[in-house]
Amino acid sequence: MHLTQFNGELYSGILRSKNIKRPDYLIFINNKPLFIEIKATGSYLINKKEVERLNALKNEFQINVIFAITDISEKIFVNYNFMSLDNLNNYIEIKKKKENANGWPYYYSQSLLKDEIISNNINNEELEKIYRDEKDAQNFDKSNFSDILEDYFENNNYKMEKRKVT
Repeated sequence: MHLTQFNGELYSGILRSKNIKRPDYLIFINNKPLFIEIKATGSYLINKKEVERLNALKNEFQINVIFAITDISEKIFVNYNFMSLDNLNNYIEIKKKKENANGWPYYYSQSLLKDEIISNNINNEELEKIYRDEKDAQNFDKSNFSDILEDYFENNNYKMEKRKVT
C-alpha cells in the first residue's frame, strides 16, 4: 500500500505529533508487514532526525523498516538495493564508537545494501569488518599510484626521467 501524504490528512498529523516519519509503503511478505522507505540518492546520506523519526515509527508499530535505495543518476529507477533500519542503526553505533563522535549526517555503507528485501540482520562482527574495510578504503595511500605508474612505464619499456626537486 502506498501511503500518500495529502495536506491536512489526519494520520499525517498524528504521526507528526509523535515525531514519527511516514513511510512510503506498507507491504506484506508472507503475511508479515514491513514499512518501506524509498531513497533515490547518489550520496547515500542520512541525517540524525530522519533516523530518529524512522526508529519512532518502528517502535510505535513494532514493524520493521526497510530502505529501498536507488541511484538518482539513473534515467529509470528500476534497480533497488535494500537495507534494514536495524542494520543501519547498528552500523551507525559502530561508527560513533570507533570515530568517537556523533558525526551526523552519516553515509550509509554501500556494503550494507542487499538485493533481497528481507535479508538477515548483519551481526556486529560483520558490521565491524565492513567498517574496517571502508575505513581502509578511505585511508588508502594515494601516493602508491605513482609507484604503480612507474612500474607500468618500466615494464613497458618507456623511458622515464625523474626531476630533482629544488
